[in-house]
Amino acid sequence: LDGTVRFSRPVTDSFALVKVGDEKGVNVKYSNQVLGTTDENGEVVIPDLISYYDNKISIDTGELPVDITLDKREVNIFPDFRAGNIASFSATRLQSFEGKIILVEKGEKRYAQYAGLKIRIPESEIVTVLGDDGFFYLENIPPGVWPVHVFWESGSCDMKISFPETDEISVNMKEVTCEMD
Repeated sequence: LDGTVRFSRPVTDSFALVKVGDEKGVNVKYSNQVLGTTDENGEVVIPDLISYYDNKISIDTGELPVDITLDKREVNIFPDFRAGNIASFSATRLQSFEGKIILVEKGEKRYAQYAGLKIRIPESEIVTVLGDDGFFYLENIPPGVWPVHVFWESGSCDMKISFPETDEISVNMKEVTCEMD
C-alpha cells in the first residue's frame, strides 16, 4: 500500500496504513482501543478493520509532544474486502518567533508601536499589528529571508528579516531594526 511493503499480523478482512506526519511513538486507536504505535516514519499498519463498515481510527493526542498539532483527531474509513486504505493525519510542529521592531529615521530610534506588519512568504502573506514597544509574535514561518513591510498612518518602512532554521519551539529574535530613508 502506498508503494511500501509492511509486516503485520494476518489480514483477514481489511486494513489501513495510518500516517501521523513524521511522528514516532504515537498511539493509534481503532474504535478507542490502541492497536499500534507509529514507527520512525510516523506510520503503522492496522490489520483488523471490517470491510464495508464505518471504521473509526483516532490518534491518542496525549502522547504527542506539546508543540505538535494535528489537522484532525480521527477519521472514518470504509475499506473494501481485503483492501487497504490510507488514513493520513497532518502533524504540524508549532514554532513561534517573537521580538521587537525598531524604526530608525535620521539616526533616531523609536519602537514601531501599533504599526501594521506584512510579511510575504511563499504561497501566502501574513498581516498583523505590532504591540507595545513594537512587539511581534508569529507562528510557523518557514526558514528563510522574507520581505517585511511595516506601515502606519503617516508612513512605512521596508526591510528583510531572516527566520532561522531551528528545532527550538520559541525563537526570540530580540530587536529588529528598519532603516527609514
